[in-house]
Amino acid sequence: MEADTYEVVEADSGSKCLDAFGAQGPFDLVMLDVGLPDMDGYAVCKALRKVDQKVPIVFVTGNEDFGHGRDAGSDSYIVKPIARATLRSTVMRFTSVG
Repeated sequence: MEADTYEVVEADSGSKCLDAFGAQGPFDLVMLDVGLPDMDGYAVCKALRKVDQKVPIVFVTGNEDFGHGRDAGSDSYIVKPIARATLRSTVMRFTSVG
């Protein structure tokens, strides 16, 4: 079986995420942490939704309160710690990769 290949663009802050989204997009999937050093993930999600209504956005969070994420415009969430199988199934669910 051939190994899956993903191109991953990392950003360690909300502002870097927004910059990468504008400069390197479009993306197949955005996985977004709630706790970012310069702004919360909910604000980033709302900003991304102003630019792209269709890209799947999945929050990576330490709690199970999906309500805030849904209100911000996300499609789903996964709770830390993340098992490899959960990550793989999430990517496959929202993209054609896999």
